[in-house]
Amino acid sequence: MSLASKTLPVLHPIKSLPPGFKVNGNLTRDLMESQGDAKLRSSGLVGSSSPENDALIGDVSEESQDRAGGTSLFNEDLAYSGKAVLFEDRASIGDENLESVPLPFQTISVSSRESRNFSLESVISLPDGKVLKVKQDSLVSANPDILDGVDDLMQLSYLNEPSILYDLQYRYNQNMIYTKVGPVLVAINPFKKVPLYGNNYIEAYKRKATESPHVYAITDRVIREQDEVNQSIIISGESGAGKTVTAKIAMQYLAALGGGSGIEYEILKTNPILEAFGNAKTLRNDNSSRFGKLIEINFSETGKISGANIQTFLLEKSRAVQCNEGERTYHIFYQLCGGAPPSLRGTKDRMSCTMGVLSFTRF
Repeated sequence: MSLASKTLPVLHPIKSLPPGFKVNGNLTRDLMESQGDAKLRSSGLVGSSSPENDALIGDVSEESQDRAGGTSLFNEDLAYSGKAVLFEDRASIGDENLESVPLPFQTISVSSRESRNFSLESVISLPDGKVLKVKQDSLVSANPDILDGVDDLMQLSYLNEPSILYDLQYRYNQNMIYTKVGPVLVAINPFKKVPLYGNNYIEAYKRKATESPHVYAITDRVIREQDEVNQSIIISGESGAGKTVTAKIAMQYLAALGGGSGIEYEILKTNPILEAFGNAKTLRNDNSSRFGKLIEINFSETGKISGANIQTFLLEKSRAVQCNEGERTYHIFYQLCGGAPPSLRGTKDRMSCTMGVLSFTRF
């Protein structure tokens, strides 16, 4: 038994369909899968052939135009939405006598995963043998091995936070605690004695025998450029970073190069006094400066130190009467107790100092 072949009506391109073309049904988002995929289903595109012109006739319903936003039946943005879209053709109820015209594409399926949430993963092997899976979006470019431990971070091909931290750690492990970032000097507290100071180093930087990053190098440049304009050295950092010691090192170099009148030694002697009345023990630092200071050093025309002016500000006054557990008040109180003679300790208002705890006992 053979089926009688039927002559299909002529299928014109969508843009050249006659005005009588008809679409039955609505283009709606009627199915939402649990994964968040949206399937858009439209009713079958139905046409009919008439004896008069044997052509596909129909008209686009107004409701379909309203659903499509008054534009073309096919949305150009669907291909970029990242959601699964399914077009099916089925016969419309009430038009059983009309011949169904199958479209060249009966089913179109796109990846069901949201494209903006899709990211690739990379496997990274750490030096200690651990393996991590990270998203490629969180990775940054690494510098070649030849740049490991450069003394100026501006020489790095890729200047990002991981590269900066890696270079600082690389130099720190080799007792190179100073690193340049252009005109800025980065100093990391070694929490131990390092052989980077003394007269030999002062002479080396004075004669330009070395160009390694150092506080001496910064101070030397300040002295050589002060003929043009007044210079400033700003020392900033968190508690325990080494600001106080760095200021001492800079003043030692200034005294070595601009000394000769004896005033430089008087300036250096002010440091213990300032620390006694303004430094205290905290949880992070045994000699934390609880105030700010501005030291202005004046030079004569011959390049020698002629005087200095020291200004203090923002003293933490509350620490004199109250401090947190594990911390101490200012050093001067413990120094007074430690140096007080026995006769003074035996007075009516006795001061008792034991192991960093200051207490006043009244009988």
